[in-house]
Amino acid sequence: MSAGRARAGCAVMAVALAALAIRVALEWQSGGLAGGSDRIGAYLSKPFQLALLIAVLLGAALAGRKAVVFALRLMLGVIFIYASYNKLFDPQPFANKVENYRLLPRALVNVFTISLVWVEFVTGVLLILGLVTRGAALVSAILYLTFSIAMASALMRGLDIDCGCFTLSTASADADKISWGHVVWRLAGLALSVLVLRVSVPREAPLRAFTHAEDSSETSPA
Repeated sequence: MSAGRARAGCAVMAVALAALAIRVALEWQSGGLAGGSDRIGAYLSKPFQLALLIAVLLGAALAGRKAVVFALRLMLGVIFIYASYNKLFDPQPFANKVENYRLLPRALVNVFTISLVWVEFVTGVLLILGLVTRGAALVSAILYLTFSIAMASALMRGLDIDCGCFTLSTASADADKISWGHVVWRLAGLALSVLVLRVSVPREAPLRAFTHAEDSSETSPA
């Protein structure tokens, strides 16, 4: 792959990511994303935001495998950190959400909740930094599979409960009730995690995607 094409792809990806971040930040500041993951998913599905997401992926594809892996790692890592940061030092509201799923004995809820929050946070950090990439991607896949099963189980049992995914508010306006849409988003996260697991190397330095399109072993003839 030519260096010019790789640089062009990196430039497209960087500009699209910056534009998307600004759009989301402005929408968040105005209160337009209150209401949890369904509202965020609906916002990102709008034409302009969706076009930016596609531009990110196209730019990564032009830049090569490393940039694709970087974009996916960044996406998954940011989601995990965002989902866990407000639960780290006040896990009790999240523990109440977990207990509502009725899958764990009450004695284990608090221990499970604290462990889960820190696993999410550390996994997000490792994915962004590109450290222990395959291990972090494997944990990410396990987490998304667990979330999908828990939500599907709650829906099939007819439970009308909050997701507990991002917002922990119990106010009716901010409640993030579980739905099959939540399950679909978690399955998408599972698919992305498996993809990162399959195509990444054990350590993917975060900036290397912007300086090397491909390893020399991938471009040199055998």
